[in-house]
Amino acid sequence: MIKLTDVGKAFGDHWAVKGLNTEYEKLTGREFLNFIAALYRIDSDRAERRIDELSSKFSIEQYLDDLIENYSAGMKQRLVFASALLHDPKILLIDEPIIGLDPKGIRMLKNF
Repeated sequence: MIKLTDVGKAFGDHWAVKGLNTEYEKLTGREFLNFIAALYRIDSDRAERRIDELSSKFSIEQYLDDLIENYSAGMKQRLVFASALLHDPKILLIDEPIIGLDPKGIRMLKNF
């Protein structure tokens, strides 16, 4: 069994986008992204810059301080993509990336 603290070691520069577990839905989007940044040992200044950049890119910046449980399916999917890209992975594996995304979210993803 892999401990949460070993995720960075297990995946290294790779990230698999699978979805968001319900355990994280009691966090705000910002708390979740900071949690992911901590797993990858991203320093707080860089994490803050990346969170700002990616939340703007995926149009979720105005929702970052809301609980994830209040996000639509598409917003959760956007948050997952932001978390996957937070540490600048060299490889990103995506399984059915447009499920749950609205047309605007699909265009954002395709244009990324």
